[in-house]
Amino acid sequence: HYLDGDLESAIWSAVRCNALEPAYEDCYWNLVAFYAEAKRFEDVAEQLAILESDFGYVFDIELMKSEPIYSEFIKSNAYQEWINN
Repeated sequence: HYLDGDLESAIWSAVRCNALEPAYEDCYWNLVAFYAEAKRFEDVAEQLAILESDFGYVFDIELMKSEPIYSEFIKSNAYQEWINN
C-alpha cells in the first residue's frame, strides 16, 4: 500500500500486523515511519514507547535528531512528552 501512495491503507495494514503478530517488531517500525509521515506524532510516540518497553530499545536522542524521518516529530509536543516519560 505504501509504495502505491496509499498511506492510510499502509497504516491500517501495519496496525493489523501488530494485532496478528505482536512480537514482530517490524510492524512497529513501519508504524513509526507511516505515522511520522502522516504527522500523527502522538502515535509515533506511542510506537516508540512500545519499542522501548516491549523490545528493550534505548533511543539516542541526538542520533534521532539527525534522522530525517524524525525531523517534524522532534518539534512536536508528543516528542517532548515522550522524552520526559
